[in-house]
Amino acid sequence: MQTLPSTVDIITHLFVQIDDRLGGLGQHPLSKLHPSEIVTLGMLFGLKCIGFKAFYRWLSRDYLALFPRLPERSRLS
Repeated sequence: MQTLPSTVDIITHLFVQIDDRLGGLGQHPLSKLHPSEIVTLGMLFGLKCIGFKAFYRWLSRDYLALFPRLPERSRLS
């Protein structure tokens, strides 16, 4: 019997795929997040299909360890 991948596994796989494609793209000096993290967050937001506040709450509550430099919500909107 095959088990389903965890959400952490899915986020990690998505990030790796994006990072491989954006490989040489450098981080802006004022940015807290790398381009691969930003694109991953955008993809997750699109896949999650919930409002921005709810998405940020979900992400910061359950997966902050994956994005430790996540800015405060007010800095993103």
